[in-house]
Amino acid sequence: MLIGGLTLIGAIVALILSEMHRREDRRPVIINSRPPELLQPFTCDPKDGFHSGNIQTFAKNLGNIGADNVFPVFALKIIPEKKSGNPIFDELPPANCNLTITDSSIEFSVPINIEMRPQIRQSAGTLPPVTSSEPVQLYASSCFYYRDPYNNRHAVCDLYRLDLPSTNSLDKINGSPTFMCDGTPKIGKFTKIFSGGHCGN
Repeated sequence: MLIGGLTLIGAIVALILSEMHRREDRRPVIINSRPPELLQPFTCDPKDGFHSGNIQTFAKNLGNIGADNVFPVFALKIIPEKKSGNPIFDELPPANCNLTITDSSIEFSVPINIEMRPQIRQSAGTLPPVTSSEPVQLYASSCFYYRDPYNNRHAVCDLYRLDLPSTNSLDKINGSPTFMCDGTPKIGKFTKIFSGGHCGN
């Protein structure tokens, strides 16, 4: 009787573990498949703050099952090259895969091996305490929060830095990350930050 009960418990545990492994093997894997793209120039100056145009993001599902309730979260932040000592101004924008998303207004699905291109609408923000002659850099975090068909939550976040065209011989190939918030329209290309700029689960 005891042996039969233990055998039954062992079979149930094996069945549960098998189902867990099956679900892990069949899951969506969303990635930022390309760096974000500025569709319009941005401007910044100490008086009016920061204004961005529309931004294109890219999400691709490399998994073996569709992703549901995909929700993009995008953040821009201008950071002074000369640190202020205040983390609010000096730290990179957050790339947090543990956020809980409750807004479903812009959710979408991403089938297997398909790239979706959600656009982020223009935005405005404040600047750190800098003058129009102090060098700054622009950083972005691009995150996608999503669910698998078993209603498990997943996320991916990557950090990027904007590089602007430059005539400096050292920056001709990749561009320069440094610019001044002097009110002139600017446009450049985002480059992925590989050191500490990624999370995913």
